[in-house]
Amino acid sequence: MLFSRLKTALECLLNYYLHLTGVRHMNTQDNLPIVNNLGSGAKLIEAVCSEILLETPSLQFTDLPHGGNLLVIESKSSIKKLLPVQYTKFACGSVAVGAHILHIA
Repeated sequence: MLFSRLKTALECLLNYYLHLTGVRHMNTQDNLPIVNNLGSGAKLIEAVCSEILLETPSLQFTDLPHGGNLLVIESKSSIKKLLPVQYTKFACGSVAVGAHILHIA
């Protein structure tokens, strides 16, 4: 899978689901979550890992290079992007795609 194809597909998806491009904030008056700033909440990250994936019959997340930590999208802010997506290409040519859709209840 090429990064450019993923980017194009994500752009098409977000044209139909515009609310996923928003950012979650906590309302200071009632402490309820709100979505605003449409167009700034989707994030596509391209990452490269210099290690190869080993072929194993039952690959576990922790068996991945660096214990799988390279595939986790970090967010340390109280302001949350609704749709972060990470594309990681390994030295062997393998690709991992991770997506996280923030649930607001």
